[in-house]
Amino acid sequence: MLLPALNKAKQKAHGIACINNTKQITLGWLMYVHDNNDLLLRGSPVAGTMGWGMVPDNTNAAQLVDPTVSPLANYVKSAAVWKCPADNYPAANGVRVRSLAMNASLLGGGMTVGNDPTLGRKYYDRGVSRMSQLNTPGYAMVWVMVDEHPDSINDAVFHFNAGFPRTQYQWRDLPASYHNGACGFSFADGHSEIKKWLERKGSDVATERPVTGTDWPTTIVRNSRDYPWVNDRMPYQHASP
Repeated sequence: MLLPALNKAKQKAHGIACINNTKQITLGWLMYVHDNNDLLLRGSPVAGTMGWGMVPDNTNAAQLVDPTVSPLANYVKSAAVWKCPADNYPAANGVRVRSLAMNASLLGGGMTVGNDPTLGRKYYDRGVSRMSQLNTPGYAMVWVMVDEHPDSINDAVFHFNAGFPRTQYQWRDLPASYHNGACGFSFADGHSEIKKWLERKGSDVATERPVTGTDWPTTIVRNSRDYPWVNDRMPYQHASP
């Protein structure tokens, strides 16, 4: 009786810490935007690439708070907030220092978009550059930071292929499920939350996936119930009639 209760309490504590971490980074991102006349950050928010092998960046926390290489370092002073406390999957050369990544659409990177005409939306294939472009669907709806799955995480940019029809739903990068099948997200209004995945382990379209220690490939998840949740929280324009 005691062990399940302790485990549940531990998971809850990890979830609270994850919410605090994603919120701190997002507030730093918002301060950066404010200081730059509402222009969004371009490129990766911090330096470093994670991997399963002997990758030096895996254990280099210093670069996360070094403003010469990490644009957010002047606004996010703690390297520890980039690591989910529930991420217990070390690489070959030790514990990796980062579990989080930022929405690629907010960083000006090239995006793969589907623009399913039934949605009535046009997603940004070159990302967005100003806060005003987040008015649709709104600051409280556009996600900024996410826990990324250990097999998927590399740079600090999370790519999501938005706007695809049901038969082509896909995960280019895969969100994590550290919190008992749930994942941490933050949003452009500064709030954070934990999203419980509907597609659990064992399904061909599962979002909750076991950690295999291999690189994640873009994967079709036809009719996934989780893809639309993330898709609805990407910035877009209303398509012309």
